[in-house]
Amino acid sequence: MKAALEALDRNSADLALELAAGGVARFPAHAELHYVCGSIHQARGDWNAAHGYFARTVALEPDHTRAWNDEGCVLHALGRLAEARAAFLKVVELDARHAQALNNLGVLAAQAGAVEEACRRFELACAADPSFFSAHFNLGRALKESGRNEEGDAALQRAGALQPGGRAEIARALSVPTILDSAGHAQAIRASMDEWLRSARVSGIADPAREIEPTWFCLAYHGVDDTALYRRIADFFAASCPDLAFEAPHCRGPGVPPERLKVGFISRYLHDHSVGRTTQGVIPRLSRKSFEVYALFLAPVVDDPVSRDIRDNADFAVVVPNSLREARNVIGALELDILFYQDLGMDALSYFLAFSRLAPTQCVGWGHPVTCGIPALDAFISTEGFEPPGGELHYNERLIKLAGVATPSYYRRPDTNLAVYSKTEAGFEDSATAYFCPQTLFKLHPEFDAVLAAILRADPKGIVYLLEYKNAGIVERLRARLLRGIPDVADRIRFLARAPGIAHYYSRLKHADVLLDPLHYAGGNTSLEGFAFGKAIVTLPGAFMRGRHTLGMYRAMGVDDCIATSAGHYAQLAVKFGTDAAFRSAVSDRISARNAVLYEDERVVRQLEQALLKAAEVRRR
Repeated sequence: MKAALEALDRNSADLALELAAGGVARFPAHAELHYVCGSIHQARGDWNAAHGYFARTVALEPDHTRAWNDEGCVLHALGRLAEARAAFLKVVELDARHAQALNNLGVLAAQAGAVEEACRRFELACAADPSFFSAHFNLGRALKESGRNEEGDAALQRAGALQPGGRAEIARALSVPTILDSAGHAQAIRASMDEWLRSARVSGIADPAREIEPTWFCLAYHGVDDTALYRRIADFFAASCPDLAFEAPHCRGPGVPPERLKVGFISRYLHDHSVGRTTQGVIPRLSRKSFEVYALFLAPVVDDPVSRDIRDNADFAVVVPNSLREARNVIGALELDILFYQDLGMDALSYFLAFSRLAPTQCVGWGHPVTCGIPALDAFISTEGFEPPGGELHYNERLIKLAGVATPSYYRRPDTNLAVYSKTEAGFEDSATAYFCPQTLFKLHPEFDAVLAAILRADPKGIVYLLEYKNAGIVERLRARLLRGIPDVADRIRFLARAPGIAHYYSRLKHADVLLDPLHYAGGNTSLEGFAFGKAIVTLPGAFMRGRHTLGMYRAMGVDDCIATSAGHYAQLAVKFGTDAAFRSAVSDRISARNAVLYEDERVVRQLEQALLKAAEVRRR
């Protein structure tokens, strides 16, 4: 065993493994030899082999805390999250102050959306080992995600003191709060970020996809032109992490276009998620005369009906490893002609993969409907109905607009027969006017508060219903903003518990009197679902594509009754729909009669085919 460890110290992993495996063969009951073999396989990313050795280690020595902890890490990498949690809990049972296991439990809790539990675990890890950088860093991130921005900055500052000039500094400088305190708050955040980016350079980021999260995600909800700022963020990472500039061998040189182009659709969200639902209809319908279709799932894969449908209808389904270098190698080996990112900016791995040239043509779609600022992306695919005049100026990529279609997606019509619950069972007061905004809370710009107040002041019977967020701290942050800004009506803004299933959520859409689109960032999936029920969605079109989805759908249907021209007009329209049942019913009937254009439109697929071919042709010139 000593010789194996010495070989490992000399970075000779093959020799170390040979020596350790030889020791296991001679002494099969020696727990530490199994542990060394597991550690070597773990370091090499061979998770299944590592799992086998660690499992044997703890079978031989049940109190081996290091093996239990590493077993949990390996199970986590394999996507076996419940088993990973059980392994980390076993470590804490053996040693209540095991900082690494406490930190790992926090990571699992954060990934599951249990941010308050994550904060508690990270705090315990910091107390157990005050010098543990990852625990302070993770605590800072979790506190900020829960809405405790000031405490999060303090924790990140402590992490930065332990490892100066690295990812803790990036997280502090590029973090955007989930809930804004005011419109001025947004301006201050953006100004501070812009100033930092102009001079900052950070080193020591070995794998940005694992070490950096896109904490600037919520910039898109500020209602401001992000083109220059997103480009500045991308330039910062390109300069700070030169390894991002990877080029797959088949992309070097002009090449000869094949008869069928190999197109890969890539996302972490190819499952029952807005991205998965707007992707699944396209994959089986894309012309196989022109395209060979790959579905690229970022590990770990979520197994649900949407992901299975995507997998079964692609020509090839590929699981992309959750490591930047391995992912680049796997995707590069496919020799794709077109790589189509369904979203960029919500997930670290896909964001940093996009800096590489992994296909001669690389596109991005509306899964996160804002430019990414990364030079290796050639085209952004949108629609004419979504884009404002001069919309091409809002993208670092070349804008390609699908013509004559309602959305860029072949979207399956929602099954409205699933809405089986009554109005009160759905969570609404029976005698009140239900103004329902079924959007994630971070979409609610502070300017929207005054609109909600105007609606409630004009309709004494009205109640505005919002959806609770997975983090209770976010709800409390928004509730506090409403109490400060519109105290006279804040008590008539209610937060509904997240729907336990699709039938419950659809019942809310069915029984809502009016649906409200947020300012600056319109609904996508939610509008398509609402229109299936013939619901009036009041919308104020924004200056950028992300604020004009509902407008584009209305234009496709030829309905304009619900489109506001100002914030004041928005409130007036909402109240008219809420209080005039005959008017509401007449508009609802027209939406129901015309909404077929939004769903299962083969023209979307044909337009997308032309857009992909056009992007590939332009790239080859």
